[in-house]
Amino acid sequence: MVMNYFTALVAAWLYRDIIMSLGVIDASRDSLEYTLTQQGAGHSVVLVVGGAAEIADTRRDSYVLTLKRRKGFIKLALETGFVSEKAPM
Repeated sequence: MVMNYFTALVAAWLYRDIIMSLGVIDASRDSLEYTLTQQGAGHSVVLVVGGAAEIADTRRDSYVLTLKRRKGFIKLALETGFVSEKAPM
């Protein structure tokens, strides 16, 4: 029993380190703003919107995008000057 708990902790720690080494960051406004403004040229972010609300609304014949209260990422892109003809919106 103790060994299973220890194995789970080590696996979680390794998983976190692997994800962090790939450059995955928190999806908070502060993290995104820092990456877009302070890390210099060549840094960009990919944000997957939707989450649990979209998972619950899946259908075989259509795709429903849930963006009711999720517009802050657009405002942040406009504020940081990230929006250009190269950035799809």
